[in-house]
Amino acid sequence: MAKYNCEVFGLISYSLEISYHDLYEVEETLMADLQEVLENLGGVHLDFWGYGDTLQLQCCFSEFDLDTLGAVCRDMAAKLPRDVNGKLVCVDKHLRNLQVYYLGEGQCQGVSLDIAEPPNMK
Repeated sequence: MAKYNCEVFGLISYSLEISYHDLYEVEETLMADLQEVLENLGGVHLDFWGYGDTLQLQCCFSEFDLDTLGAVCRDMAAKLPRDVNGKLVCVDKHLRNLQVYYLGEGQCQGVSLDIAEPPNMK
């Protein structure tokens, strides 16, 4: 039985500078490019769907590995055309870690959140 310890959720947003006419072509190309990136880095159970001026995605990885997730972020950012940006939220299946990435213009930036222990609650 396959085991996937990391789930990734993404939201790619299109600028209003992209015309409705061009949006379909941009989205089709982007889906193919992002699918290739995710599959090359071990992503499985890929799901893409357009919603308004966004492209949403979801996939799984066998492990919550920061090196792999960083590579996903960098490679996806490199595929984003001008006037397109995105966010990825990567969740450890055991709810120990969250990794959030911001993507845009060939760059990415990540933020980690350790959620293994609850905050000091009274």
